[in-house]
Amino acid sequence: MMIQEDNDRIVHTEFPLSSRKKRQRAAKHSINVLKSFLGSNYLSIPFAVAAAGSLFGPLLIAIIAFISGFGCLLLVRIRKDLLRQHRQIDVNGDGTCVVETYAQVAGVVLGSAGYYVVEAFLILTQAGYCIGYVIYMSTALRQFTGASLSQQVITFGLLFPSLVCLCLVPDLKHFLPFSFASNIALLMGFLAIIAACISHARAIGTFDLSWGISDIHKIPLAFGNIVASFEGIGTILSVEGSMAKDQSRETYPPLLRKTLLLVTLLFSLFGIVGLGAYGEELCSVILNNISRGAYADAARGCLIVGLFFTYGFQMYPVFEMIDLRLFPNEGPDHASFSEVSPLLTTGDNHSLDISWESCGNDLRRHRMKMTAKYVGVRVGLVLTTSIIAYFVPEFELLVALIGSVGAGMLAFVVPGILGLVLYRNSALFYHKLSYISLIILGVVGGSIGAAYALHDLIQGHSQC
Repeated sequence: MMIQEDNDRIVHTEFPLSSRKKRQRAAKHSINVLKSFLGSNYLSIPFAVAAAGSLFGPLLIAIIAFISGFGCLLLVRIRKDLLRQHRQIDVNGDGTCVVETYAQVAGVVLGSAGYYVVEAFLILTQAGYCIGYVIYMSTALRQFTGASLSQQVITFGLLFPSLVCLCLVPDLKHFLPFSFASNIALLMGFLAIIAACISHARAIGTFDLSWGISDIHKIPLAFGNIVASFEGIGTILSVEGSMAKDQSRETYPPLLRKTLLLVTLLFSLFGIVGLGAYGEELCSVILNNISRGAYADAARGCLIVGLFFTYGFQMYPVFEMIDLRLFPNEGPDHASFSEVSPLLTTGDNHSLDISWESCGNDLRRHRMKMTAKYVGVRVGLVLTTSIIAYFVPEFELLVALIGSVGAGMLAFVVPGILGLVLYRNSALFYHKLSYISLIILGVVGGSIGAAYALHDLIQGHSQC
């Protein structure tokens, strides 16, 4: 950085990044972007492909990936446009950015109702994923120990204190080594399961693929499981915001597209191999088919490590929102969305020159000062997810329910509504049609999927 004097002003000039540094930073951020979409929910992908068939299943994965990517990029574009236009809320008159989170974006466009609805669904979705992680980790650890340790000891004696320590990491930038370790562990677990499926298929001498839809009634559950598997919507703006300081923000859209393409290919391969190996005997969580052996132990061990580190990453947006809600005076001032009259057209003649670097930094500095409050929030939330996980044993049905209700709402419905409202006077017809399609898919698919998942969860129905 070069500092120059200019008529009593200090001007900071950023040196352009070298191509080597750009590649290094792109690689660094790609780890967090991949981490956004890679969790334990892919364990239900083979069951979803089995329900939809080996032809329609991968097609459904690709369609949901494309639509999820469209919703994510639309959300990023909306925040970018809000910061460019004069409707940006500059509370202190000093260029302070206050449109940092998904809920704040919805609040500026839709008012206080939008803010609170998105905040509620974000907490439901992100915390729900983490409850699923705790369910899986506690079950797998008990299998490793041969049931010598009780579920209470594993959940509250081992996992709870360890997760609290992990969640004290103050910023997504500091999650980079954890994200890297998690990605490696989850991919190794993925490969171990693939190897187990191939070994099983060779042992029985058959690889049987069902091309048609096996059970039309399972399609809603398949929809929910696949949507939940693309679990990155809650961390989209947090990850993109973490790229601001090193001039990498403009690389986010192509990086997101490449990541979604990679995840789509991995999920499709995983689903087809799992279906071919186990056919009609396929369980809703494929690890239940691989009950014994080195492959099963390797997969479970890798998944425990991967999900442990993923927990803190997925809970970060929840901590961020709770901090803002409980300690509004500890960070930078924020406008009351109920007092904002959203200006809902584009093409304005006024704009604000807002520093990307100012977004969220003050809040993070304040967090580090309030140690007792900071720790208390995280202890309370981790304890809550642990308690719920202890009483909700059906992992795959919980995933389908969260995917249908929470992820469907955040990935499809809300971005579509924001796009319709914000660009109502400037969007072309096919853009408006795409926004409406997002809303319809999220509402119809999510409602049907949630109804089936909730029914099976209440009745205790589970495949294996």
